[in-house]
Amino acid sequence: MVKSCTPTVSKWFRHKRAALLTPSDPRAGMAGIPSHRWTVSVVAFCVGFSLLFACRETRLCYAGDARASSAEAERLIKAGTELRKKERDPEAVPLFEEAARLDKTPRTQALLGLVYQAVGRWLESEANLLPALAAKDDPWVRSHREPLEAAMGVVQVRLATIEVIGSPTGAKVRIDHNDAGILPARQRIVAGTVLIEVSADGFYPAKREVSPQASVLHRETFELKSIPAGGKAEAQSTERTKPDVTKPTRTASTIEEAKASSDPSVSENSTNSANPSAEQSSGLRIAAWATAGGAAALLLGGTIELVSASGKLSDFERTPAAANPARSCGTDLPDYGGGACVSLHEDWSHARTLGLVGILAGGALAATSVVLFIASAPAADNRSALACVPAVKGLGFGCMLRF
Repeated sequence: MVKSCTPTVSKWFRHKRAALLTPSDPRAGMAGIPSHRWTVSVVAFCVGFSLLFACRETRLCYAGDARASSAEAERLIKAGTELRKKERDPEAVPLFEEAARLDKTPRTQALLGLVYQAVGRWLESEANLLPALAAKDDPWVRSHREPLEAAMGVVQVRLATIEVIGSPTGAKVRIDHNDAGILPARQRIVAGTVLIEVSADGFYPAKREVSPQASVLHRETFELKSIPAGGKAEAQSTERTKPDVTKPTRTASTIEEAKASSDPSVSENSTNSANPSAEQSSGLRIAAWATAGGAAALLLGGTIELVSASGKLSDFERTPAAANPARSCGTDLPDYGGGACVSLHEDWSHARTLGLVGILAGGALAATSVVLFIASAPAADNRSALACVPAVKGLGFGCMLRF
């Protein structure tokens, strides 16, 4: 500033010196002042003005205020930390916000991001933690990088990036009724269901609800239709278009996006009308498998009991009768021959009864299972099927294979 000011003043002084020294000048009293003093005075003024300007721009004049702000920020951080120790995080938020406003450093930004994370303000938390972690040379950040990165991980798994593309370029984009820029637009959001609205002069506006997954880029395409002559601009289009899935960062398509029909109401109605029969078929299939499992268990238990009864019958027929040792136990003898014959007969009779009940009950469940499988199968189902039921005569099963 001094370097640029001095030549100008010197040039002015050379042109005006004669006038300043003439007796006719009303300022003739100045004629006795040496010219070099004028030059020094003007230069001193320019230097002083330059220093004042530099002081104002670089805030050197406010060093005392900066120190006071830093001390106040430390006091607020200490008070906020005490509140957080008492699990009073919402009360600590304004204290850390004011501390970051008074003394914006990587440390105050990181502390503000951490308290935002504690109260679930995920977007604001990320916005403060990112610049703090980017300050790799800051001593405080270096010593606390591990917990800061862990906190950032907790925050980012709850956030998603949504990108809106399409035409016309420059159309206004709103996400959950908040301005999100113009096409193409990209914005960080909290993962979950959001409403996207796109509008432009001369085009029908469009809106769509989407549910982006966390930690991925979700892309939605809007192609606005122009309003014909005499059309009503307030008409809204809720038509869903198939999203762009060619990019590797695109999320998986939702159920609605996978529908081939261009008319959402028709697609949704047809899907809803098919749901009851599908649910009923699914319930019948579950019941069929349950009864099949019960039938298998009863048939297996009944078979085991019948085999056991056969062995106990052999023991009964080989055991000598107490009343007549020359004969074995028999049903034609009083008390079946007496002694051990009575208990052997009871064991055999009990095992036979259990076996027959198990076989009959298992057969009934098996038949029920077959009916349920047939009822739950689609009308055009030509798949093979195997069904088994107890044999009418003797021990064993009868099976039928359909294919």
